[in-house]
Order: sequence, then C-alpha cells, then structure tokens
Amino acid sequence: MKTRIERAYLEASVIGDSHAMSVWKHLAPAIVFRHSMTAPAKHFDGQFYATDDGGLHISSALIHEAFPRADADVIQVMVKARERLDGQLQTILAAGLPVVSSLGAASYRFARKVQSADPNNGALFSRKILRAAAHDYVETFVGFHEQLLRHVPSVSFLLGACRYPDNQKDAWLAYDQVMADRLSAIGVTVIDVRAETGDDQLRLLPEYQAQDVLHGNDRWCQAVAERIFDLVGQPARQPQETAQLQSK
Repeated sequence: MKTRIERAYLEASVIGDSHAMSVWKHLAPAIVFRHSMTAPAKHFDGQFYATDDGGLHISSALIHEAFPRADADVIQVMVKARERLDGQLQTILAAGLPVVSSLGAASYRFARKVQSADPNNGALFSRKILRAAAHDYVETFVGFHEQLLRHVPSVSFLLGACRYPDNQKDAWLAYDQVMADRLSAIGVTVIDVRAETGDDQLRLLPEYQAQDVLHGNDRWCQAVAERIFDLVGQPARQPQETAQLQSK
C-alpha cells in the first residue's frame, strides 16, 4: 500500500526566480501554491513581457537584444523556456488568485554589473548614482508587476536573501531599496525579512544562509513563508476521494 501525501494548498500563485523557487521547494510537497511560474533569473533578462488587447504575456520578441552574444542553440533554448513560462502565466492570470512574486529580486545581478563597471569596487559611484542606476534597471520589473496587478487581486513581492560581498554592499542595498520603493508605490506589498534574518547592516546571518553564496536556507524560507501565510491565508487541506492507493 502506498500512502498519498495529504497536501495543503495556499490559495495563491507564485512566480519568480530562484528565491521563489527556494520557498516553493521548502514548503513542498506538504504545502503547495495553486499555480507557479518560476525559472532562474536569467530567463527574465531584458524586455521579457509584452501586452496586447489587455493581455499580459511572457515574450521572446526581444530575446536577441537580451542575449546579444548567445548562439542560435542558446537562443532557441531561451525561446522555448519563455513559451513554457507564458503558458504558466496564462494559467495564473485565468485563476485570478493573489500572487507572490520574486521577479526582480536577483539583487546580485545589478551589484555584479556595477562592480564590473567600477575597477575600484564601488568607490567610483556615489549612493545617489547607484540609486539612479537602480531606478533604470528595475523599470521592466516594475512595469511587469504593474500590468500583473490589472489581472489579479493582489501582488506581494519577496525581497531575496541579502547576501552581499563587502565590495557590493552599497549597490546591493541601493537596488533592494529602490525595488521596494517602486513596487510599494504601485500597490505591491513587499515581503522583507532582512531585519529579522540579518545583522545591523541587513546582511544575512550565518544561521540563515544556504550552502551556496546567494540564497537563504530552510530557516530563511520558513520566515518568508510565515509572512506569506499572513498575507494570503493559512494553507488548507481539502477532502480527497481516496486517502490511499492500493498497490497492485
């Protein structure tokens, strides 16, 4: 006899990059979002969405501009990935449930871009310049969330685990603040556990760090999950027609 896992469902959808994927995996299989659209952050580079006749889509129309050095095989993989993501997005839009998103939470991508442009590891740019650069960088992500809000009752944005190297601190924190401010201004609720899980400089404490260099561990994911539950409601179990599967 095989026992079927009795799942509890969150009446919400989740979209985003690896930070959302970490939370999704932490909760599963006992707790699941109704729908999901997730992929590594690189799949949302450039102008990754389009609108038409009131609809919202993940688009590959400008994918060559996003990956100018990629060969034909890589481009084809990225196009296929975006087609898959668009199918998932359409299901989410049709469901009309609250959305938890981490699209644009990959702060490290902005910080590394700044570092590559500054041989002095941050000394070249003032915080004012970093904030201005971050405003430009987040424009596509803010635009996507603004469009998303037209289709779902609410959107909550998850700030990623704050794991900056010393030489990327100012760029990383500037990006996080700009992202939080811009999304709050259009009506998105920001899920921010940095004060709870970080030190006095908001950098993630060791006890919340995953084994890689970018993400939070299960303790961090649980702290995020508790905030999500507060926003969308506690996960609820549903009656199942059959509690057990008979092995034959």
